Amino acid sequence: MTVDPEMLKILKNLENAEQLHEQKQIDRAQGKAVVSEDSQEMYNILKRLEDATTNVAQTINEQKDVNPVTAVGMKSGNTITMNGYSLHMEKGKLTEKYTKTFYTIKHGDDVLHKDLGLFESAMAILKKLIERKSGISKIVELDDRYLSHLTEAAYHKARAKTITESVKHDVAIAKHSSAMDKASHAKREIKRLI
Repeated sequence: MTVDPEMLKILKNLENAEQLHEQKQIDRAQGKAVVSEDSQEMYNILKRLEDATTNVAQTINEQKDVNPVTAVGMKSGNTITMNGYSLHMEKGKLTEKYTKTFYTIKHGDDVLHKDLGLFESAMAILKKLIERKSGISKIVELDDRYLSHLTEAAYHKARAKTITESVKHDVAIAKHSSAMDKASHAKREIKRLI
């Protein structure tokens, strides 16, 4: 009696699946994480993030003279407070039809930077202030450029909605797209400075 090679292959796969299932049961019983091969890389990233978070918390707890709430930051309503600086977020008009969140950085009651257009800009500036590093003027300049391009894009988008003539509509859409590309470029430049 000859055995079909395909049937042997199926039986071997079934045996491997049973062994894998048994190993997963053992791992679970021992408290080990059971992750599929497809999810392993994501699990590794999350594990490193968890370890880093734990290490930071331990470091802060070990430093007696550092207040962990102000060192890490605290959010209350629309305000984030960090190392004596506060970041205020409030909605404002970008154009007549569009609103967005703007960011203001204060130190006590003193306004240091007002109407920043990107959260990334505000965080980069806060980082520079806390670390007492230079480069804030470059971030503010890029943020102004971002807001200018974003305002232009919003104008062309609103204009495109009202235009009925095909050619003019296409021109408005092209200008909107170009302005958004320029805004995205400015945003990428700011992210590099964080």
